[in-house]
Formats: sequence, C-alpha cells, structure tokens
Amino acid sequence: MLALGLSACVCDAPPIDLPDGGEQRDGGASDGGPLPGTCVPSQCAVVDAGAGCLPSCIAESCVTECPGTRSCEVLDAGRCLACAGAEVRCAPGSCPPRTHCTFTIEQSSCTGLLDDGVRGSVEVLADCRHVMTTDAGVLGAWFELDTGEAIANVPRLGGYCIARDLFTGAPRTKFYCPFCSFVTLGCD
Repeated sequence: MLALGLSACVCDAPPIDLPDGGEQRDGGASDGGPLPGTCVPSQCAVVDAGAGCLPSCIAESCVTECPGTRSCEVLDAGRCLACAGAEVRCAPGSCPPRTHCTFTIEQSSCTGLLDDGVRGSVEVLADCRHVMTTDAGVLGAWFELDTGEAIANVPRLGGYCIARDLFTGAPRTKFYCPFCSFVTLGCD
C-alpha cells in the first residue's frame, strides 16, 4: 500500500505504473487530497509541467500549471471553477452532442498510463461533458469554460485537472493534473 506523509498539501506524485493508476493514495479526504482549506500553493511541490509553470491549489489538491499560484474551488459537480479574486466561470448548460473525435498523447509525464503516442477518443454529451477514453478504458471527463480553459476530472491522475488550449497551429490541449501533465493532439 502506498503511504504518504501528510503536510499542508499532499503533493508528491506517485509513479503511475498500472493501467488502473495503481493503489489509491490516502490523504484524509474523500478525493484522496488534503483536508479542506489546507492546500497552499507556496507549500506544494512542483510537478514537471514545463517551463514557467508553478503550483496552484485546485479543489484542495496541488496542480502545477502555467502560470500557476492560484487557489480555486471546483463547483457544481465539475462544471464551474471559482478562483480567489476572479469571477466564477461555468460550462454552458447544454451542447450539441458530437459523436467522436480522436487524439494522440504527446509531451506526457504520466508514464505507464498516458505514454507519448497513446491514442484516445472524446465524445461530447448533451450536458457538455467531454468523456475521454483510451485502450485502458474511460480516463475521465471535462467541461470546457468560455476562456480556452477546462475543468477535467481524471481520478487516475489525482482528481481535478486544469486543461488549456495551446495555440500552435494544430488542435492541442495541455492537461495539468495533480500527479503529472500531458498534451492531446487532435479533437479540435
């Protein structure tokens, strides 16, 4: 069993060496994170997410993101993001369903589960939830906000993640999760 010491924020990234993400961490809260109100960005460890990225607290878990250093709550079952000093941003209430699009993983630090080259697909449901699957099964789901940002719930990568569109001339999105980060190429 994986055992982590509790500090102000459970931020250590365990290796992900099994398709199901391995054993669940025990951080004291229902999502495996620290106790409510205890996550502080300056006390989080930096998980490799690229140059210029810094820790934030997203739903009481440390997430290294670019630019970082914010504290946010996830509301309405993952549909809304409320960050300190900013307005609450939410996904739309309904969307036209999109049957299927495919993506390829690149620039991943999520070894064992989402290695570079892994292919997956996304289906957009009528409630605007984007369900992401790979050969390992359903990976998670996200809701897009109106700012080129999304709130993703990927339990095998630590819970809530932040996803941001990258403007590279090809449809790329970077996912910043508690345990690691990755980029999807495809699914515009």
